[in-house]
Amino acid sequence: MTDAQIHDLDIRCRHAVEEMLAGEYLSVFKGRGIEFEDVRPYEPGDDVRSIDWNVTARAGKPFVKRFIEERDLTVYLIVDVSASSRFGSRADDKLAAAAGICGLLAHAAIRNHDRAGLILFTDEVECHLPPAKGLNQVARILDLIQNHPVAGRGTDLRQPLDFLMHVTRRRGVVFLISDFQATGYEEALESAALSHDLIAVRLHDPRESSLPADGGICRVRDNETGRIVWLDSGDGKSRREYAERAADRDARVREGLQACGAEVFEVVCGEDYVVDLRAFLQARLDHRR
Repeated sequence: MTDAQIHDLDIRCRHAVEEMLAGEYLSVFKGRGIEFEDVRPYEPGDDVRSIDWNVTARAGKPFVKRFIEERDLTVYLIVDVSASSRFGSRADDKLAAAAGICGLLAHAAIRNHDRAGLILFTDEVECHLPPAKGLNQVARILDLIQNHPVAGRGTDLRQPLDFLMHVTRRRGVVFLISDFQATGYEEALESAALSHDLIAVRLHDPRESSLPADGGICRVRDNETGRIVWLDSGDGKSRREYAERAADRDARVREGLQACGAEVFEVVCGEDYVVDLRAFLQARLDHRR
């Protein structure tokens, strides 16, 4: 992406947040964390569960713990930039969709005085941008997602999750953005979900679920392994079997992510992910209410 294209995406994401997403972000993520500040004498009507028994024993009269809301959050965007992220049957490939979603989330975070950070990965950690505030951070995030050179082609989800656990100890909001074409990451995902508010953003291209009826003999290539398979899309049975296998794979991935403690946000490349993200945040808020 050129600098002009990055700037255009940045502006579009900022406007979308201002018009549609700022309220949902604030409601869903702000005010959820609390931290201990100090103790004060017990007053009639205080919740007895807040009594600090150690201080009470030393002072000889009851004291209660006082908590305050965490004043800001750290939002980490962990983005899959492996070879499969370059696949797209529509105008946007998976990487372009990932950049758009990250632009929305980063602008929402910055607007609410939170810090946003970025981890790019393939089968290794390719880039780490430490969390920071300010609009310049959004531009840096978008530029790195689209233009940072990468060494790997495959996908290893354990690498960025293990890296995350080493670079931050404070609980934050983590968006793990990938097509999840990988295995063996369950233990790392469970550990991250215990320490952070983890949302798995699963990128999906329509061609991965269905073959075109008039496509004839199709060559399907795995971008990460290079493996090529020939399929007859003109045959109804072949199309049905392809769609059934895709639906089964999608269900297994989704159920596996949820079993590890992650919430799942499904994104279909080429569709309006602004509307989809708003609906996801609203559903998340409704569920918690």
